[in-house]
Amino acid sequence: MKRFLRFALLAVIGFVLGGGVAYLTKLRQPQPLTTSSAGSNSAATSSSGTSVEMTTDTNGRGHLKLKTDPLQDKIDAAKKGEDAPKVSEGLTDADATVAPAPAKPVMRHVSPNIGLYVPGTFSLTDTEGRIVTEKSFPGKFLLVFFGFTHCPDICPVTLDKMRSAMDKLGDLAGKVQPIFITIDPVRDTPEALKAYSSHYAKGLVALTGTDSQIADAEQSYKVVAEKAPLAGDDYTFDHSAYVYLMSPENRLEEVLRIEQGTDAVVAKIRPYLDGSAKQKPLMP
Repeated sequence: MKRFLRFALLAVIGFVLGGGVAYLTKLRQPQPLTTSSAGSNSAATSSSGTSVEMTTDTNGRGHLKLKTDPLQDKIDAAKKGEDAPKVSEGLTDADATVAPAPAKPVMRHVSPNIGLYVPGTFSLTDTEGRIVTEKSFPGKFLLVFFGFTHCPDICPVTLDKMRSAMDKLGDLAGKVQPIFITIDPVRDTPEALKAYSSHYAKGLVALTGTDSQIADAEQSYKVVAEKAPLAGDDYTFDHSAYVYLMSPENRLEEVLRIEQGTDAVVAKIRPYLDGSAKQKPLMP
């Protein structure tokens, strides 16, 4: 009987000790977050933005790796008033894709030197369907501007300044012929140009033509005009925004910019009209 009791006591003690050791061993081992096959990865994310990535190797051993969400870091830093880390830090191409910024038309100014030979030739069609060239206005100075009727700002502002300048020139305005040449012949038909030009300088001649005719005129005046796509089938133009003052002999006298006030433009034009301007040397 004593032997039996002794054996039972030893068995109980062994069971208790064995269970305790197993429990302690289990606490020390990493617990898988999700069930995964050998060689695979799994992850769980806490509400704080920290993710725990579980990796198992081919032997079935588990490995834990903490990953921090950069976006959550940025939010937390903002709450603390600290400089936030860049969201892109620590991210790979697979983690995030940065969308390219939409194209935005940029105004480009390309101006020939005053006195430099500029052919200034064109053969285009006016709003009445008549062929017009640089020789169609004998004895007059030409104020030539290239633009398009769908232009939201540069073109209407420039044409409005041309109108104001013509008004301030008074009687001398009769020696000047303002001309508007479209760079968008597809949309700027003679009918469209007629309605558009009626809002600006009295006697403004609006011209259009075929693609090749417009391209020849642009090249002759050294004009930059590049089509820039917008949403859908819509488009605009990046283009130079100068007004060219051509003499009756068809030489370039002044290159005027919209940034100049109307009085400044008139001050540049008037000397040519009253004969007081000093002639500049014509360079080939």
